Amino acid sequence: MMNFNIFKYIFFLTVLFTFSSCSDFFETTIEVDPPEHNEQLVVHGFGSARTDILQVRVSKTTGILDDVNDYDLQVNNASITLIHNGISYPLMYQDITVNSNWTYNYILENGSIDFIIGEQYRLEVEADGFEKVTGICTVPEKVLPDNFEFNLNGPSTFDDDFAEVSMQLSDPSGRSDYYEFYLALQDQDLPLLFLDLYTESFDPVVEEAGFSLLLNDESFDGELKQLDLLVNRFSLNGQNPEDRLFVYWRTISEDHYRYSKSFEQHQEADGNPFASPVQVFSNMENGIGIFSIYNDQYLKVN
Repeated sequence: MMNFNIFKYIFFLTVLFTFSSCSDFFETTIEVDPPEHNEQLVVHGFGSARTDILQVRVSKTTGILDDVNDYDLQVNNASITLIHNGISYPLMYQDITVNSNWTYNYILENGSIDFIIGEQYRLEVEADGFEKVTGICTVPEKVLPDNFEFNLNGPSTFDDDFAEVSMQLSDPSGRSDYYEFYLALQDQDLPLLFLDLYTESFDPVVEEAGFSLLLNDESFDGELKQLDLLVNRFSLNGQNPEDRLFVYWRTISEDHYRYSKSFEQHQEADGNPFASPVQVFSNMENGIGIFSIYNDQYLKVN
């Protein structure tokens, strides 16, 4: 009997010690030294074969624990050159703090060069204290959808009522093609301005990438693809919105596709303790970022 009472006493003390230590256990702080940070240039360069304009944003990486303003990270003393067929085209610096509509701090203006389908272009970026960063891309062929149909009273869900734009894409056979697109509303007073609309699709092969939708032709190579784009009905302001509704369509490179897709996955995983870290794709040698020249077009729905 005495042995049983002693056992109960020891068990009680064990439980009491365990629960009294819980708060200390969960409040324990583990100090971990972050890895040494080596600064690299971050280059985002996008060119349009429609406008023949190349815009580049140059910034630098920052450490994990550094709290730095975006403007302090941008690099404004870089020398940027586009090279095609042995000819160099220097880019001009533009102060993005002067105009809030500018998001790129370097530009090669319209009229400097023609972006030719199938031709290769090289971007070189140099700045004091950094290795020279280079990127290469080839201009993809233009592939456009057609047979547009607009339905103001499209499908509805528990949360949203949608307008719908249907179209067809004749995908070329025997090659890999990549597309990026969304809906845009033309300004009533300034026809050259477009309001980008948050666009959705219920098609499982269409992928979201921020404001844009992405598509690769792996599942329908060489076939006629039906696409149905959805936009919140209440975002179509004004009378006869279909008269001002456009599809902004890009034919993009595989690098551009992989960058946009991985960047979206990175954004979704950021801050999620249960998600694995996602490495954003880069095609810049000695740096981080993307260099892409795409074929783009605004296509009127009606």
